Amino acid sequence: MADTGINCKAYYNAGNYGTPSWTELTCINDLQENSKTMTADSNSRASWINLKVGTSGDLSWNGNMKRDGSAPHLVVYKAMKAKTSLDLLILDGGVAVNNSMGHRADCLIIDTSNNQNRSERLYDSIEIVPTESANLPKHVIVTGGVITMATMGTGAALSYS
Repeated sequence: MADTGINCKAYYNAGNYGTPSWTELTCINDLQENSKTMTADSNSRASWINLKVGTSGDLSWNGNMKRDGSAPHLVVYKAMKAKTSLDLLILDGGVAVNNSMGHRADCLIIDTSNNQNRSERLYDSIEIVPTESANLPKHVIVTGGVITMATMGTGAALSYS
């Protein structure tokens, strides 16, 4: 597992879902994962404390990407402009680094805003969200140099394969 953000990696799949070909998005500078469980009230008179139960989850990433015209930059930029999804793998380490963790999901890029001030190096502010797909978002752990995945939110312990 990475101990600093510079070791974190984001990849897009240049192959198909069953036999992925991961290409690093080297143009990504900063990225923040936003992962939150949504809840509903589950109160009763048995406790005066308000109780909650998990109902669903929210997952997204935001950050910035160097606007450099590189192949990875253009893949992300064109996906946003065309409103097409990308199969992304976002980890806290590399694809071959044991114990790297993160997520794999078919995602939309929903923002590529940028600041064009005279004195600024151009970076796109990006926002990434999972999208509707036959492939549900997965939690990922690299074990023995192999990417293993588990479906999240089933109420059972994660089972990786």
